[in-house]
Amino acid sequence: MAKAAASLTDFTNFHGMLASPAASLRCIAAFAGAAVIFMPSNYKLKGISAYNYTNLTLMLYYSLVVSSFTGLSTLLGLTHFVRAEEALEKGVQGADTLVTPDITAFLQASPGLSGVAGELKVVRWFEYRFVVPGVHVHMFHVADSRLPEGKVHLVEIFDKDTLIPYIYAAIAACAAWMWFA
Repeated sequence: MAKAAASLTDFTNFHGMLASPAASLRCIAAFAGAAVIFMPSNYKLKGISAYNYTNLTLMLYYSLVVSSFTGLSTLLGLTHFVRAEEALEKGVQGADTLVTPDITAFLQASPGLSGVAGELKVVRWFEYRFVVPGVHVHMFHVADSRLPEGKVHLVEIFDKDTLIPYIYAAIAACAAWMWFA
């Protein structure tokens, strides 16, 4: 019996940092054998390869959920969901403004894939603002003709937000302290 593939809802919860272990495993399976990139928007300082993690596991995922405080942000209701777009056939429009040619070139040269250039297209785009750690994150699933069907590269690009999320977090912390005091 074949395992069920991750759904758009699974991926939305996964990137929102509150997916169940079963849903997380389905999502992680979609990235097996592909590039998994977590990088800041100023990645050019170190280069993309410094942020490539090809072996995403359930333990690593939950470690990121806890250590980045993004899971806490979602648990406290302080995560702002912006988008979850899926266009498997034609690709998501507008993503090329963030998935730049240098990112595409890096994916084309992904180790472990044949030397032939693959056809790449962004098939899913997720966007969140996590207030507690103060980050704005874009997550892209990039289909590659060299990968098995259903497998995608994961590209996450994050920015530190302005002071506004910190003000929200301070208000939330004060409210929580008053509630439990």
